Amino acid sequence: MCMAVSKKDLQCTIGKNIRDARKTCGYTKEVLAEKAEISVEHITQVERGDKMMSVPSLVRMAEALHVSVDALIYERAANDARQSIAQLLVSTTPMRCQKKRKPYLNLMG
Repeated sequence: MCMAVSKKDLQCTIGKNIRDARKTCGYTKEVLAEKAEISVEHITQVERGDKMMSVPSLVRMAEALHVSVDALIYERAANDARQSIAQLLVSTTPMRCQKKRKPYLNLMG
C-alpha cells in the first residue's frame, strides 16, 4: 500500500532532515556544500523546502552527512520505526546467522 505525499511535503521533510543532520554533524552550509559538491544556494533552497534535490545530489548529501538516504527522505517517526524494527531483527537473529548474512538495506542509517 502506497501513501500519497505531496511534492511540497516531501521537499519540506527532506529539507528539515538535511538541516537537522547538518546541525548534528556541526557543519555550516558552506562546509556541507563543499563535502557534497552542491552549492550553498541550493542547500539553502532545499532546507527551506523550496527546491527538490536530484537523486545523485541526495546520495552525495547523505554520504557527506554520514546518514542513509532513507534518513533524509522519510519523516523522523518512520525512521525511528525502521530503526526499532532493525534492532529487533538483529536481537532475535542467532549469532551464527548474523555473521553469514550481509545486509541488503541499511535500515539503521
